[in-house]
Amino acid sequence: MRRLAVTVVLACLVSACGSHGAAKRQSTKAVPSAGCGATSVGLSRLPAWTAPAFSSSGSTAPPVPWVKTAGGHAVAVVFANRLRAGHPEDRANKILWIMRLPRNGSPLSIRATPLRARAPVVTASWPANSSPGEIYPSYVNVPTAGCWHLQLRWAGHTDSINLRFLAA
Repeated sequence: MRRLAVTVVLACLVSACGSHGAAKRQSTKAVPSAGCGATSVGLSRLPAWTAPAFSSSGSTAPPVPWVKTAGGHAVAVVFANRLRAGHPEDRANKILWIMRLPRNGSPLSIRATPLRARAPVVTASWPANSSPGEIYPSYVNVPTAGCWHLQLRWAGHTDSINLRFLAA
């Protein structure tokens, strides 16, 4: 059931993005409002190693906005045209994390700080209870606009990513 839900959610994402015209192209052109620092968000097919997350549909995922972490151990599928600071009521900051390394039943913990700053610190955690594959659905909300550095930890693994959050 969850496999079907993930497939349906991704299909809806592509449909929604398609109405804006950007996701119809299979390019790796960056979405400037999402990436920052060394990170850029592109619209393209996900890496082949993410295929287990879509195994229930029997096909690969269509082109979606995604970002690879600095170490390449995970990708973040971004379910928003732009990530927004604060606590958006429509939960527009949904991110599906697809892990390259096994979860082993461990939760995903995220520690976020503004890029090149130590405070404020935002922490969140999600259980390893979603399927198919090694995925964690999440909502990432930060208090202020700007470039944020997210440190990810799961099952003894670590990686990081920089994401831009715009004013609401």
